[in-house]
Amino acid sequence: KTEKMKQEGRLFFLILLSILIPLALSLDIINNKNDKIEYVGSVVEYFPELLLKLPKNKTEANNLQLDNLKRMNEYIANAKKINNDIKIIVFPEYSTIGATPVESRDDMFIFLEIVPNPMDFPNRVLNPCNNQDEFRESPILIEASCISKEQNIILVFDFGSYEPCDSKNDEGCPSDGRFQYNTQVAFDEEGNLVGRYRKNHLYFEPWFDEPEVVDIAYFKTSFGVTFGMIVCFDILFEYPTQDYLNLGIENILMSTWWNNVIPLETSIEIQQGYSRVYNLNLLASQNPSSALQSTGSSIMESGNALVSYFFPEYYPKSDILIASINSEESVVKRMITVSDVLDIKNERQDLSLITHRVLNSYPSINELLNDSQLIPFISWKRFNNTNDLQQSVTLNAVRSIRSKLTCNFTYSIKESQNDDVLEYIMIAINAPKIPNSLPAPTKICAVSVISKLLTKESIEKALIFNEMSIEGNFDSDYSVFPGILSINGTIPNGNQYQYTKNINSNNVLLETIVNEIPLINSFLLQITA
Repeated sequence: KTEKMKQEGRLFFLILLSILIPLALSLDIINNKNDKIEYVGSVVEYFPELLLKLPKNKTEANNLQLDNLKRMNEYIANAKKINNDIKIIVFPEYSTIGATPVESRDDMFIFLEIVPNPMDFPNRVLNPCNNQDEFRESPILIEASCISKEQNIILVFDFGSYEPCDSKNDEGCPSDGRFQYNTQVAFDEEGNLVGRYRKNHLYFEPWFDEPEVVDIAYFKTSFGVTFGMIVCFDILFEYPTQDYLNLGIENILMSTWWNNVIPLETSIEIQQGYSRVYNLNLLASQNPSSALQSTGSSIMESGNALVSYFFPEYYPKSDILIASINSEESVVKRMITVSDVLDIKNERQDLSLITHRVLNSYPSINELLNDSQLIPFISWKRFNNTNDLQQSVTLNAVRSIRSKLTCNFTYSIKESQNDDVLEYIMIAINAPKIPNSLPAPTKICAVSVISKLLTKESIEKALIFNEMSIEGNFDSDYSVFPGILSINGTIPNGNQYQYTKNINSNNVLLETIVNEIPLINSFLLQITA
């Protein structure tokens, strides 16, 4: 009997430990949230050097990536000259590969390295710079580790990794015997690999695999802040963000190569909506390699843009953004660098061919309206500033008997604006996917200027709205992101618009608070997957 009691006691103790240890770890992270630790962070809208032709071998591929790391090191040095208090700096998706033409798994494989997960080695330090023999097959990891150590900064960037597998005995293993992942990594100030995150939701990337189980990656810094990691398209899905929220993490690092498609999604609008809905700080770095189609980096604090950059140009530019997060003084510094186009070794004509190819792969509004796959799931109404100065409109989009989206729009336009006739559209979409844009079940209520592309010229011309509200009945199980894009690529902060969600009716409302806001685009967006 005594022995049985002892065994029961041990079992109870083990169960208690299994509960208390994760709880203690979680509370340690949650305490960071309550403390609101101040830190200076930076993101770089970085235009990576690229090759116009696929490298012939792994040596050439590595040389390109090492060249990009060298240039990234220069950006870090410049950022620290502006503010030597920067603790962490983030670079975009495909940081070291850029727009080099990749079309297959084998094309991508020559760029990849094996990247261990530091969360699998809690009692071991992974430092490629200090242990170059151990990491001799990983020159990219070694160089990045040495840069972070040399610059005494946390370095976050994105490239690619692979993991060997046995295709004969593992049903999930690809036929080429390896998993390939879009991978974001983080190195601390000593050069230690502290974060490895594998993109969960791929965006037209057939050369990569998605993790079988949703990947999460987070790390605690020397200054007490814990960061979670995501890549690009992951921002629109519930996980891994909900995992981070459950752990009390409120600072997120995002590397992205976002393609702006109005009225569906534009980078800084999504970034702001994400930060506001989840009440998170977000450091988002954009890859502008698609020129007009891909601009938009920011540092967000609970839905407010401390600093943001949205500057559509026909030739990509790079930009350094710096902000003090959780600061009562909200000290913000920013520097625009000289266009990287001037530094590219390739001819500008060749670069324009790549840009043209990328730009023409994404749909315009008119192309969306006429897409045979989308027509059954979409409704819309056009208006302009000549005779439609005030309206209340209801649009319905039906995906199935059980899935009906109702969008209610109310607006009024300020009279006596410029002589240009600008055409806008109110649109409701409830589709299983949006061809060439959003490969997932999507619900959208949006108002947008009708334009093939967002150019510098087009975002300087916008109708001034005295009021604008969008309301829709969305699914209660998934988050709804609000977005507002104003003149000159700016985004109104929280004191200029209201976002509310009615728990009982599942209705979500987005409305402007202040009068006379120039609007390019405004939406409510939900991914139901």
